[in-house]
Amino acid sequence: MKMPQHINKIAVIAIAAVILPIILASNKKITIPLDTATPQNVTLSGTYVCLPFIDTKMPTSGECVFGLKTDDGVYYMVNFGQSASAKEQFDKRAHITALGFVVPKEALNTDHWVPYNMKGIFTITKTLEPSQSTTTPPPSGGSGIAPFKSGVAGKVLLGPTCPVMRNPPDPECADKGYATTVHVFQKTRPKDSIFASVKTDKDGNFNIMLPPGEYGIEALGGKTFPTCETQFIKVEPDVVMDFNLSCDTGIR
Repeated sequence: MKMPQHINKIAVIAIAAVILPIILASNKKITIPLDTATPQNVTLSGTYVCLPFIDTKMPTSGECVFGLKTDDGVYYMVNFGQSASAKEQFDKRAHITALGFVVPKEALNTDHWVPYNMKGIFTITKTLEPSQSTTTPPPSGGSGIAPFKSGVAGKVLLGPTCPVMRNPPDPECADKGYATTVHVFQKTRPKDSIFASVKTDKDGNFNIMLPPGEYGIEALGGKTFPTCETQFIKVEPDVVMDFNLSCDTGIR
């Protein structure tokens, strides 16, 4: 049985309406929105700048908050901790390409950064391409300041180190520094949503600068031992907390 010609045309149009979007979609780059609840591992390229305010008329104190303006014009607050080389590059207003992770602005549990024009906090873990040619000086009256004046510092301790504890204690059996990695996560986020991470020195000492807020902090142990504790802390403005983390060797 032959279908009328006008019905055939309708069928062709209907099929085209279904297939055409699929063909177009196959050639179109689909952007998946980032999960704003967790840090995102990224590679960013841009120039170090003083982080601007959203309200350009807002008065400034002459201080310069470390920022990065990416090549596509997006601003991030930069956290490179105590790195002297990164500070030197900032003073030169260097153009860099760096690996790191971004905590989106809306995921921060403090309103300190609300006035700033920034997409998030970019913590640099490795600089790939620092430029040696940019020498634009800092604006007059301004000097670079560390992104945070608060944080945590301490030591990761490993113990017991002897199977039998003696009284009085044997100095040879005292807890010893443990070289490992320390992770920080926001108290309101899952533990695998790492906010900051730092490797200790060979003696287990660590120092992490953080914005004010509530955090969990833990040292990484082994598959079985050592097992390391998690502590919850509240970082106050302009205060670097001093405390130690303990890891259990399992020796009894």
